[in-house]
Amino acid sequence: SRNWAVWLPDFLKNFDSETLRYYLVINGPETSDTDFSWSEFQAKTNNELIGNLGNLVYRTFSLIKKNFPNGIEYQKKLDGKSEKLLNQAKESFDLVGKSIEQGRLRQAIKIVMQLSEEANRYLSSTAPWKNAKEDPSQAEKDLAIAAHTIHCLAILINPFLPQTTERINQAVNWDLNKISWQYPLPGFVKISNLKPLYKKIEDFEVDKQRSLLG
Repeated sequence: SRNWAVWLPDFLKNFDSETLRYYLVINGPETSDTDFSWSEFQAKTNNELIGNLGNLVYRTFSLIKKNFPNGIEYQKKLDGKSEKLLNQAKESFDLVGKSIEQGRLRQAIKIVMQLSEEANRYLSSTAPWKNAKEDPSQAEKDLAIAAHTIHCLAILINPFLPQTTERINQAVNWDLNKISWQYPLPGFVKISNLKPLYKKIEDFEVDKQRSLLG
């Protein structure tokens, strides 16, 4: 009655529905009350959704597209770092599934984001942008591992962010309808339609929305 509300039709005119889905799940009232905050919404979107998952996907795919335009092949020979990341991806399927069955959606999506964080660390430590010039074979191996982790993430995130899965699917030649962590997959990883997954939320947009309250 006092217009102190965020109306969904107005929200969807200005912001991506995936950002709201993420905010509602990651802030879900599983054990206590919660509320909506524009500053918190902006931080969750920019720092977590874009800074973590969006950054991983765009960095990996852009490196593949730039340095291996014909695609990269999955490698069977793995080192310790690669095995560790792939094992975490494998374990995430079981952990996310159990969390969803228990109705612990916030915990489930946190597990997905933790896998994304680990993949970002893997990418930073292997530096495929450097090896693309100095050791292309190694760069291809490392990017294949990062790409496969994204493949797993796209499947794991689908119950929460279905449009994100579809956007990833539009960029690469995968079949994400099959739920599988198996590595290696047959064929190549070739990037075609590369776009950022999400749009950064600027301060002026948040200020405008706050001014509409009340």
